[in-house]
Amino acid sequence: MKWAFLFFLSASVSACPPHLLSKLAQLNAELPDLAKALFSLDVELLSGRKKPTWQDLENIRQLRDRIQITRDLKIDITPLVPELVVAADALEKSPLANPTTQHGPTEYGLKTEYQRLIADINRLLPRELRIAHARIRPDPRDAKWTQRGRDIVRGIEAEFPASFATTGFVSPFHFRKAVKEESFRAQELWEDLENEQFDVVVHRPVAGRWWIPRVGFHNQFVTGSSNGTFNNDLRNSAEAAYLGKPVGEYAVMDARDKAKYGRLAPKLGSDLPDMSRNWYGDDMWVLDLEKIRDRLTWAPTDSLGRRPAPGSSRAWDKHFVPWSSRELMLPYLLDGYKRGVLQPTDKVLPGFKDQGHPSGIYGYLETQIWGDLTLDHVKAFVFTTSPPEGEFLEALRAKNIPIYDKRNGGKPELWTGTP
Repeated sequence: MKWAFLFFLSASVSACPPHLLSKLAQLNAELPDLAKALFSLDVELLSGRKKPTWQDLENIRQLRDRIQITRDLKIDITPLVPELVVAADALEKSPLANPTTQHGPTEYGLKTEYQRLIADINRLLPRELRIAHARIRPDPRDAKWTQRGRDIVRGIEAEFPASFATTGFVSPFHFRKAVKEESFRAQELWEDLENEQFDVVVHRPVAGRWWIPRVGFHNQFVTGSSNGTFNNDLRNSAEAAYLGKPVGEYAVMDARDKAKYGRLAPKLGSDLPDMSRNWYGDDMWVLDLEKIRDRLTWAPTDSLGRRPAPGSSRAWDKHFVPWSSRELMLPYLLDGYKRGVLQPTDKVLPGFKDQGHPSGIYGYLETQIWGDLTLDHVKAFVFTTSPPEGEFLEALRAKNIPIYDKRNGGKPELWTGTP
């Protein structure tokens, strides 16, 4: 059967379009393994009981592409049916019901991606070879993930006013009065903050382009990696202290409910140069404030470096500060704003106080996002190295996400798709 099929394939060369000749040569070498690849599909993955790895997804994607070549060459692979139908029967008889709808972090996204690739393969296969696979049901808890983020921030907002006096001002009214007296430029900055003339962005390495469309954005508790300080115990201790929670209570929270980190950036289209430092990845994802405003907090700089000491009194900057109190960013932005750049520095407003840190300000103003964060929450994508391409580009376009080019290091420019 195998050799007969290869003979049939070889006889098709004369009719092969020139651009497919190289693919044909590769396929000739791989066809003996095609049956084996289909036969050896992991039933645990097909059933939805097992979470696929990146390599599992890459393997199934390559299998789909190999089968697609046979379609491009108009090759009938039904001669393989007698050899493969045994595998199809075995898979058909396997129990495919997903035993649970409770998924761990990234699990639902990776499982559904695997099933999508199997569905792609089935559309390419003869009816006799189509593969039985599972329909992955969403975790009902996921619908509440956003609300849990809102609840965390509402708790912060309820508690934060009690610490306002530690800013050096009795009330927001007195703080506003000091801003007016400081300078006209300070008043302009106040208005820009009040009117949200800044963006919140998340940085990720280029390698994240494969993951983010499939599973969204996650923190180091989920990813097991960080371009900053990777230390879950230290991060748990710091985040618990900022929230005023016992570290033991916070440590056992669902990892997806813990903070994801970003920073403040000039609004897209602004002429304000962005001088903020960033160590966390070349790709910049601009978030839609309309969708995250009520579950957004911030800190004057890297919160891990300014974390409260255990048992210390909680001054205003030893909280995660609610976005609704973003006017307190002003003392850190004012020096740069007067110079015509976004470059956070140590506080400059007379009378304003914070607890400070020996290392000072780290060159960016940190934000924290609570709850889910996916492509649905992205307003724009900015690249600083290589442009998006392939499936990643398709994913951005499918969500109507504008793409900006910042390879020149200056103001991001709308990218039209040219290299």
